[in-house]
Amino acid sequence: MMRRIGTDRGFALPAVIFLVALLTLVLTSGLTRVEIDTQIATASEESTIAFAIAQSGLQAYMGSLTSRPNDGDSVRINVPGGYANVVTHLVRRPATSATPYMFLVRSTGIAIDPAVGPAPQARRTVGQYARWQDGSMQRRAAYTAANGMMEANSPHDTVRVRGTD
Repeated sequence: MMRRIGTDRGFALPAVIFLVALLTLVLTSGLTRVEIDTQIATASEESTIAFAIAQSGLQAYMGSLTSRPNDGDSVRINVPGGYANVVTHLVRRPATSATPYMFLVRSTGIAIDPAVGPAPQARRTVGQYARWQDGSMQRRAAYTAANGMMEANSPHDTVRVRGTD
């Protein structure tokens, strides 16, 4: 009978335990990385949605103006996926009537996911300078008559539209 030389008795169990621990650490770090990447992608998506909300709120506000806004004018505009808070700040008051008013219009988009709850998921702010200048515009018009452009008591078949009708 041959006798073993050396002290490698019981080496297999610690080696297997070490290998299992190493694989557990590698898998845990991999799963953590996947979870972090998912959170980053979700935050990026929500930030993009908030940016789109801010842009749409700004454009809706600018398109709805019919008169010069006041300094500090603020409006909340509801859009799908959240709302936008739009605030107007007067930057430059005109020195003469030929110089336009200059405004900074700031829109903060707030994304809300009803499935998650009422708390905002993301916020983004956009701004735009805007000029407001009072003025007049010449308007040309077309006139079509049922009688073929004939006006009673009109020489040479001409029609005058005065704009008071």
